[in-house]
Amino acid sequence: MDLISLILTIIFGVISIFLAWKAIFRTKIQLITESSTLLANLSKASSELIVFYKNDDVSNDLILVTGFLINSGNNDINKTDFEKPIILSLPDNGLWHAFNIRAKTEDMEVGYTFERNKLLLNLGLWKKEEGFYFDALISIKGGDDLKDKIFDEIEIKTRIHNFYKVDRKNNLPNNSEGKRGKKKFLIAIISNIFLLVYMGIGIAMYCDGIRGGYIYNFYNDKNELLDLDVKDSKVIIINKNTKKEIENVEGFYKMKPSVYNKEKVVDKYMGIILSLASLGILCWLNYKIWSDYRMNKRVRKIKKLIK
Repeated sequence: MDLISLILTIIFGVISIFLAWKAIFRTKIQLITESSTLLANLSKASSELIVFYKNDDVSNDLILVTGFLINSGNNDINKTDFEKPIILSLPDNGLWHAFNIRAKTEDMEVGYTFERNKLLLNLGLWKKEEGFYFDALISIKGGDDLKDKIFDEIEIKTRIHNFYKVDRKNNLPNNSEGKRGKKKFLIAIISNIFLLVYMGIGIAMYCDGIRGGYIYNFYNDKNELLDLDVKDSKVIIINKNTKKEIENVEGFYKMKPSVYNKEKVVDKYMGIILSLASLGILCWLNYKIWSDYRMNKRVRKIKKLIK
């Protein structure tokens, strides 16, 4: 069983290292939604209000979206790392009308072109933590079911060297501000306390299981099985089989495990599972908290550049 414990530890360790490597050393970008406004809502406010874009009536189809695109990984993305432009694709019934960079990191190069339902972004050197704040006008013909979740429908295609994934954060509120931010912070503290308690319980169960995994038998030089008992408020040594006291015991010559204590073994491995599960959830929770903090920090940094 100790071999199984070692194998499980090695497997979990290798998986953890592999996942950490993927998350830390590969390139990631992050698309963050700030808002999505259906301009048809303006038309509904007055039957006389009609929205035109380049002489076309788009009252029921035009959507104004704002958001951020940020290099959220730990690597700079060089211009030579881009095999193709980054493509933001709308559904087939969608169309990009306009795209505007409201703010970007200093000296960051951002170029773009349209191909009907596709927006092609051409970027230069894109350092980690850098990004830009944009707004865009798009339309979805007859896609009322898509308009409320348009950012979920935007498909991002990349051909970047050593690329890992695109993170999406929708409906970016002031997560770290006001009552909502305080509530999330309080929940995080309470969750951390509970997880630490559970991890402590798991470690205690594991240690108890190690101590009691075997029942040990003690023998004297006559190969008599020994045990301890109490007589007249004194601890005495007895023959475990005959229950008779043994007066002279010069030493214990043999000590070996006999009956395997299954309950203690269960405690041991339940302790391992509980500790590892608690540790995994604890790491994941704090990683999410740290990711949200870094995201808000990046966003605030870029927003300060708005002129």
